Amino acid sequence: MIYNPFYFLYKMGYAGMQPMVQPYSWAVPQQMMQPMPQQLCIPLQSYTVPAQPVPQTPSASAVSASSGASRTVPIKKAEKKKAKYNLKVSDFTANDLTEEILDAIVGKYGVEIDDIYNLAPGQEWMFSQARTVTSAFFTQALFKAVIKIKPSTLRQKVDEVCEKRDNLRTAFAYEGLPKPYQVVLKNRRADLKFFDISNVAVEDLDDTLKNLMSADRRRGFDLENDQLLRISIYKTCEEDTYAILISQPHINNDGASTGILLKELFLDYAMESEGIKTDELENVSFSKYAEWLEKLDRTEEFNYWKEQLADLPPLISAPGYVKSNMEFEISTKSLTFDKETNKKIRKMQGTYKATINNIMQTAWGVMLQKLYGVNDVIFGAITSGRNAEVQNSDMITGGMVNAVPVRIKSEQDITFAELTKQVQKQFAQSLQYSHCSPTEIADAIGRKGDIFDHLLNFHNFAGAGDFSKAPKLPGITLLGSESFDNLSTDLCVYFMMQTGSFVCNFTYNSNAFTDAKIDILMDCFRKVIVQIAENNTELRISEIECPDISVFREAEKTAEAQKQQICSFIAGLSVFNGVDAVAVKEIADYARVTSYVTDDIILTEKKVTDELSFVMNGYVELAREAMDGWTNSLMSLKPGKMITASGVLDDVKSYVSARAITDDVKVLSIPKEAMWKFIERYPCIALNIIKEQENIGKSYSFLWLSSDI
Repeated sequence: MIYNPFYFLYKMGYAGMQPMVQPYSWAVPQQMMQPMPQQLCIPLQSYTVPAQPVPQTPSASAVSASSGASRTVPIKKAEKKKAKYNLKVSDFTANDLTEEILDAIVGKYGVEIDDIYNLAPGQEWMFSQARTVTSAFFTQALFKAVIKIKPSTLRQKVDEVCEKRDNLRTAFAYEGLPKPYQVVLKNRRADLKFFDISNVAVEDLDDTLKNLMSADRRRGFDLENDQLLRISIYKTCEEDTYAILISQPHINNDGASTGILLKELFLDYAMESEGIKTDELENVSFSKYAEWLEKLDRTEEFNYWKEQLADLPPLISAPGYVKSNMEFEISTKSLTFDKETNKKIRKMQGTYKATINNIMQTAWGVMLQKLYGVNDVIFGAITSGRNAEVQNSDMITGGMVNAVPVRIKSEQDITFAELTKQVQKQFAQSLQYSHCSPTEIADAIGRKGDIFDHLLNFHNFAGAGDFSKAPKLPGITLLGSESFDNLSTDLCVYFMMQTGSFVCNFTYNSNAFTDAKIDILMDCFRKVIVQIAENNTELRISEIECPDISVFREAEKTAEAQKQQICSFIAGLSVFNGVDAVAVKEIADYARVTSYVTDDIILTEKKVTDELSFVMNGYVELAREAMDGWTNSLMSLKPGKMITASGVLDDVKSYVSARAITDDVKVLSIPKEAMWKFIERYPCIALNIIKEQENIGKSYSFLWLSSDI
């Protein structure tokens, strides 16, 4: 289970607030802030407010320490030999530090080091999966608000919070070290930037913010060198409204931590700007958790897992999973149920005398057993990590989540109710022994490679992002929110109850799972859920019906045939003349095919598309709005013709619109970032695109004279 940051804010009370200067009204003023100064509003650029200068100690003169919003710069070897400092191994929490390791860490970050920790179990697992974090193991919180923002004052507030919360000053050192360490720096500050996107129309704002979130994830985090708190403030076209994006790697953050951060950074900032004194949250340092882990004797935990996972069969991959070495491309699909089934699902906890989380874990395990024709399966489950014996551990900010194995082993004559009780008991025990990373558990049982390849995660919250019932706060009006929370490299299924309805969100890497296979997986799970929702305590495992794995093999054949068709189509396009067959197959992996019927809009005029699109089937009409306001048809495109390349080679908006004029239209699209990978290898692609654009332009150049270009 993990926490949602916006639910944390929703539940947080403010009864203890007292006026600092004068009495206040809970009503939000109509005008809450002045427009951002013009010199700070630079389109397509960013303005970084410098951090407050930090006094340097004399001993730091030979070793450069990171400060402000700049990257940490390792010291030169010549300087390192001369560096003198008073730091001792015993000064730090990590109990296995040596003088040599400390020298190497000082060489990276300087002497301004607050503490050094060993990685927590969940951090070890995430680090083993991805040292440079992009979409996987990434958290984002985006919210729109009416709030009075003064960049220099906000910079000061961010500095104060970073000074208070040690995880916000953290780096993960590993190059040249025998193992990774979490290094808390004294002077590291957040990467805070301000952007002006007020030229984006209201109707385009949500799409723009979605693209900005995606671009920020692609930027990723270098765990050793980057600041691990990135805050982007976007001034929007809506009056007195900002969009605020907070990005962090999951190794250093979780949902509860983000909720605390939102409260301390923005809610407190807004109310203090109105002269309101707020209750300060207790600061429980991550070092308390790190110290507790150092003292924990995990011998008993390893013995538990050795017994629990004894005679574990070889790992069977998640149905439909094909491991991919390509960049993580996140996709999400939701499984929902009708009103009657939801009513039955709500009764299941009473019928089976178990939590909805344990019921769904059991159901998922039974589905895997049925698909593969086995009685012993395994997957991972997320734990919050906040069951540590540390006082007020829920006030710690940092990466505390972990993943534990869940093994479902059963006989066919057992009832679903009996199996659920076993799973509930087993999972409760495993939470007591959840302070070993999956990698350590694999080593303990002598297993090479991963124990599991997908995760289940129960979200124990409701109403996330819905601020309609939130208390009115002075200085800020929260308008809406969106979050991105990804813990799995390839597949994570999130269970949650939303306004009385049960929802399963399948978040997956679309380069490892095709949409068709996820649809099959969702359908199989739906069938199992519908059967157990009948609340029959006598229902036996042998009586539960579910397709076998052959349904995925049929999908694989279909997918392979479709890929061959896409490869043939790409190879025949003039844009890819000069590209070899191997590269064509790689391009096909990135391609997306979308179907349209007559009058469906494919492309809107005056938008940057960020993808290269071709008509694969059917006919498409290109049109252009003339100066007199009338939209004129320019030409019809047949299969094989390029629709547009606007935004691929540049940031130019499309000067045409496109719509389907037959019911059988299919459009093949290749993302901009993928195209540039191949353009770097085959510069001829860029020349071919330009040539194709010129050919299209010649076909309707006479109409440009009457168009507003």
